[in-house]
Amino acid sequence: MGVPAILKKYPAVLTNKDWQQKKGSIGKILGKTGVGEALKDCESTYGAINWDAFDTASLRKADRSQIEKAKAAAQKELKAVARFAGALDTARSAAKKAETRAGKVKVFGTSVAKAAAAIAKTAGDYHVAATKGVTLEQFDELMKAYVRLDRCNTWKDVMKDGVLSAMFLEFLKKEFSMENLEYLLATKTVKTDDKTMQKHYDVYIATGSKKELNLPGKVRKAYKEAMEGTDARARKTAVEDVIDQAEINISDTFSRFILQV
Repeated sequence: MGVPAILKKYPAVLTNKDWQQKKGSIGKILGKTGVGEALKDCESTYGAINWDAFDTASLRKADRSQIEKAKAAAQKELKAVARFAGALDTARSAAKKAETRAGKVKVFGTSVAKAAAAIAKTAGDYHVAATKGVTLEQFDELMKAYVRLDRCNTWKDVMKDGVLSAMFLEFLKKEFSMENLEYLLATKTVKTDDKTMQKHYDVYIATGSKKELNLPGKVRKAYKEAMEGTDARARKTAVEDVIDQAEINISDTFSRFILQV
């Protein structure tokens, strides 16, 4: 959840300036209410909070240690949020008392009572948001992916998980290993017809091809010879050998992925 939308902007009604303007001259009649001082405390404690510490948008591609560090920072900010909540509670209490006192003043007291009531209500709303809405659940959600990762034995296991697969795809791009996945996805069904073999050769197997796979020379050569020949068994073996090598390549990438995320 992170930070409720209501907390992302401080309301004018909870400022001492606004209260003093609305209280006006009747303030002399009411005497000291404690509302102004409480609102100053609300403003200062709110301003001391680093709300960005609860934002996990930038952590979608972060590794485990980065998430843990960010969560620890947010944990510290919770203390500042608690101080803000305390100030809100004090302001709400003071405003309610001021509302009662102002309501007893004829004519001009009504408007001040309404202003105090607005403060009490807004302080109450913000207090609920601060005490109930600010959480660290968003960090826990991100960490759940790593818990699931610990249970993955192969790259295929990772690809079954929405969050983990996105992380793995980014890692494949970083490692220049995406072509292995693309080839394996293109050869889920082994096809040895002329058109398919030539297409895959041109894209993945030929030296200098656009998405050239990292293949041993003998595997590359055997594929080309089989493609140019008519032996069905040789063709099938050649395609399967390339698939096996792509599997080896992506498995190597997966082993590095496990260690680095």
